Amino acid sequence: MANFTYSRDIPDANNNPSVDQPPMKVNTNSLDDLIGVDHINFNENDGGYHTIIHQKAQVADPAPIPGPPQVGQVYVKSYTPDTTGAVADTQLYSQTALGGVSQLTGNNAQNDGWVWSGGLLYQWGRVSQAFGSGITTGTVTYKDRVALAIPFPNNCFMVTTTPIFLTATPPNATASISIDSATLTRLKFDWQFFSNSSNYKGFFWFAIGN
Repeated sequence: MANFTYSRDIPDANNNPSVDQPPMKVNTNSLDDLIGVDHINFNENDGGYHTIIHQKAQVADPAPIPGPPQVGQVYVKSYTPDTTGAVADTQLYSQTALGGVSQLTGNNAQNDGWVWSGGLLYQWGRVSQAFGSGITTGTVTYKDRVALAIPFPNNCFMVTTTPIFLTATPPNATASISIDSATLTRLKFDWQFFSNSSNYKGFFWFAIGN
């Protein structure tokens, strides 16, 4: 953050205008420079709007919240990296001094969506299909499952799954879903569903990465 020079009480009633003109020019330019920090400046469309919000690191967090000093950066971005056929949605994000990103706003589909939190990307979804007795295989691709769905930018750390059954009570036969570790990438994963019952109609999945 820059230091902006500003002289108070200028112009002064007892001063010759030629004396006050130089500090008045400095003051005017400092105001222009100050507005330009985290804002759209004078003589530009949408002047005065925030471009990003920086917050100075505090000596200590406000009482009664314990913890180390923090730096918060809040910014807005239409976030659609590496997607096709999706309409951009404006999201609000916060970034810590160490680079952790949290998504503060956003619209996610009820049964299928994604969200950033604390530098991690969480994605979830549902595979809906009737499974017969035996083995069924398939693939979940993170990108474009729903509008704005994206791959993990770097890594997918883990995937968990939960079977969904058809009947009002759990079927007598259990089901298992295996993830092929060789296919678990930032883009997708292959799965294998096994059961000796036909009373299952799909499964939920949940993935964590960055």
